Amino acid sequence: MKRVIFACIISLFFVACGTRGDRQQESVSIRDSLVIDKQLGPVVERVYAGLLPAADGPGIDYKLTLWNQKYSGTGVYELSMTYLEAANGKDTTFVTSGHWITLRGDAEHNDATVYQLSPRDSLNRMNFLYKGNTLTLLNRNMEHPVSGLNYTLKLK
Repeated sequence: MKRVIFACIISLFFVACGTRGDRQQESVSIRDSLVIDKQLGPVVERVYAGLLPAADGPGIDYKLTLWNQKYSGTGVYELSMTYLEAANGKDTTFVTSGHWITLRGDAEHNDATVYQLSPRDSLNRMNFLYKGNTLTLLNRNMEHPVSGLNYTLKLK
């Protein structure tokens, strides 16, 4: 009798789990978390992309999408980084998202404009020097890379 009751409970568990799996889960876009203030204008979307150097591969393909209101220096972002030929010769993609703010000044110029990305899932911030149609990745100390390699993303 105990086995029959146990089997019924297990069956009900699997039926309940199976039913829940039929529902479509909607993914929540980071774009939807942007707080809107009507006085700051319409939402603007900008996409920057480029192939940046990697230590042990042909490069990292970056695609950075920024959303903010036209007259605001803060917003949200999504960053896709594809490490080319990373795992056994196959590309590996990581996606992160979060908030970004505008900072004034970098290690070389007090009047530089820097976008600082703060991921939702990490404390590792990224800094990009903003120059209109380009963003250049800076190191943790807000310095330009000293390697002479290209760390610039271009506006698409």
